[in-house]
Amino acid sequence: AYPNARIEISPTDANGNIIEGLTVGNFKLKDNKKQVIGTLENNKIAPKIMMLYDTSLSMPSEYRDKEHVEKFIGEIDILIKEIYPHAQVKSQPTGSNIYTALLNAKQSDSDFIMYATDGDNNDKYNPTYEDVYNKGKPIVILEVRENSYTYSLLKENIKNLIGISALDKEAVQQEIKSILSDLTFPPYVMNYQSFGEKQEHLLKVKLNDKDISDEVTFRFPERNDEFLGERMIGLYLTLQKKGLKVKRTLAGWDPQLTKYESNRKHVDEVHEMLLGGIVMAFEKEAPSLSIRLTEYLTSLLSNEKWFNTQRDGNTERAVTYLEEGILSYSPILLSMMQPLSDAYNKNTITFPEGFRSSILKIKPGLYSPESKLSFDYLPTSNYQTLSRSGEGKVNFKETMRKTMQFAVLESKMFKESTLQQLHNKTLISSEKAKKDKDFYKVLKEKAPVFRNRILKEGKFVFFDDTMKSAAYFVINHKSGELYANLPDGTGGGGSSVERQLKELGKVVDQYQQLVNQMQLSMMVTGVGGLSTGIIVNYSVTLVKLYAYASEAIILMDASSVDDQIKQGLNELACNVYKDIAYLSLGPVGEGMGGIESLIGSMGGNFSFISCSSA
Repeated sequence: AYPNARIEISPTDANGNIIEGLTVGNFKLKDNKKQVIGTLENNKIAPKIMMLYDTSLSMPSEYRDKEHVEKFIGEIDILIKEIYPHAQVKSQPTGSNIYTALLNAKQSDSDFIMYATDGDNNDKYNPTYEDVYNKGKPIVILEVRENSYTYSLLKENIKNLIGISALDKEAVQQEIKSILSDLTFPPYVMNYQSFGEKQEHLLKVKLNDKDISDEVTFRFPERNDEFLGERMIGLYLTLQKKGLKVKRTLAGWDPQLTKYESNRKHVDEVHEMLLGGIVMAFEKEAPSLSIRLTEYLTSLLSNEKWFNTQRDGNTERAVTYLEEGILSYSPILLSMMQPLSDAYNKNTITFPEGFRSSILKIKPGLYSPESKLSFDYLPTSNYQTLSRSGEGKVNFKETMRKTMQFAVLESKMFKESTLQQLHNKTLISSEKAKKDKDFYKVLKEKAPVFRNRILKEGKFVFFDDTMKSAAYFVINHKSGELYANLPDGTGGGGSSVERQLKELGKVVDQYQQLVNQMQLSMMVTGVGGLSTGIIVNYSVTLVKLYAYASEAIILMDASSVDDQIKQGLNELACNVYKDIAYLSLGPVGEGMGGIESLIGSMGGNFSFISCSSA
C-alpha cells in the first residue's frame, strides 16, 4: 500500500543454500536511481501467517465458537512451527465481507493467508486490486460448507487462490501442512517509504561488499480510498498531570468530530505530519528578551562543528559531530512564549501556578494543496491573580484581561486565529445558549464541532451566536484564565500557503536527496530543529550570525575576498534581515518565515523576501 514498498530478498551461497543472519547494513537499495533507507523486519526464515475466520451466525459452530476456534488455531500453530520454527501465527475474526477482508490482509505484513468462510458474502470483487490479490503466496480458503457459489466465484476472480474442504479438521491440517511444505519464504523482508504513487519504479538491491545485485520493476496499486490496508489514520497527543488531562489530534481522523472511518485523506495527513515536525515547549514563565536571544543564538552556534565539516566535504566526520548532539530552539517561540505583559502592577499580580506549555506544528503540503504552520497554547498554565482588594471578581476579571493578550499575540503572528475568525461577531456563552429551547434544533444542522467539542469545554465558553464560525474562547470558571481555540481544537493560530510555487513541486525529491546525502534516517525537524537543509544553506557564514545580533565580533571586510565569499556574506545578511523581520516584527513576516524555513529544509531556495531587498 502506497507509500510503503515491501521487498523480499533470498540470497544464496554457491551451493544454492539460503544465507541467514545478515543485517540491514549489508543491503543497498535504490529506487529509480535514488538511494533509499530500508528497515529490516527479519533476517531469518520467519513467515507471518494470518488466519482469518468468519464470525457470522451462518458459520458452523466448530469454526464460529471462540473455544473451538482457539483450539483449532492452536493446533495449526503447532503444525506450522514444525516446518518453520520461527513462524508467527496470528488470527483475526471477520464479518461477511470476504473480498475486503482478503484485501486488507494482503496489504498487511502477512506472508501467507488462510480464511475459514461459509461463502456468505456482502461485498464485491474490485478488479482494480487484481495485482494485490495475486501477488505473493496463494490465499488458502478453508471451505467449511460442502459447496457454495462464492467458492467458485473466488477462484474465478483470484487466480492465486487454493480452496480446500474444511469439513474434516484433521484432513484440513494435513492439507495445510502439505501446502506450506511446498512453499518457500524469504529470510529477509525489508520495507521503505517510496514516492511517486503513479509512476513505474525500478528497484535495485545490492549487497554492499559484493558485486551481487538484482532488480525488479513495480507499480503501486491504483489509488482507491475505499481500501487502505493497515495504515495509520490518526496521530494523537495526551498530556496529563494531577487534575488535568489534555488531548490533541495532531493529524488525521478526529474522533470528537466524526465517527470511525478509513479515509485516504486521514492517511495522507498523518504521512505529511510525520515528514513535518512537532516542537513542544514547557516553562514556568519566560525570562527576559536578552536571555532568550542569547539562548537562541547559542543553539545556532551549536551546529558550527558539524556543518563546517560537512561544507569541507567530510560527511563521515560531520555525522560523528552531529551524533554528539546539537541544541534546538524554534525562533517563533521567542515571541509566542514571551512573558505575560503587565503581569505586575500597583494593584494586581498575575502569575502561572502551573507550567506554560505549547505545541508548534509544521505540516508540509505533500498531498494537500497547502503547507501549514500552527501554534497551540495548551491549557496547563493555570494563571491566577492576587489583588490589593482581594475581591474574587477583581481577580477573575484581571486574569481574563491579561491572559487575553495571548489570543491577541496569536492574531498578530498568524493569519488564522480565533480573533480573526470571530471579528465583528456577536458572542454567546454556552451556558446561555443551552437555556434557549430552540438552540438544540439549530444545533442539529450545524457542524459537529459545536455539540462534540465546544459544548463540552465547560460553562464559560463563548462562540459566534450564528454558529457560522466554529472558533471559540474558553474561560476557566474559577480563575478567569482565557484560551482562544480554533475549530480543530487547537489553541492559537496558524498560517498556510498555497502550493503554487515551482520550488514546492520539488519538495519530495529534495527531501530524499538530503537524507540520502547524510546517510541518516532523519526526518525534517521543522522550523524548530534548524534542520540540515537550512544549516547547509547558511554554509560557512552561519557562525557570523552572533556578530550581527550582538555586535560582539568585528565584521570581516569582504572587499579583498573573491566573489564567492562576497556572495556568501550577502546571503548571510539577507538571512539575518529575514530572521529579524520574521521574529521581531510579527505581522510583517505574516508567518512566511516558517514556510520559507520548510522550503529551505527540503532543499528549495524560494524566499518571500528577496536577498536584493536586504
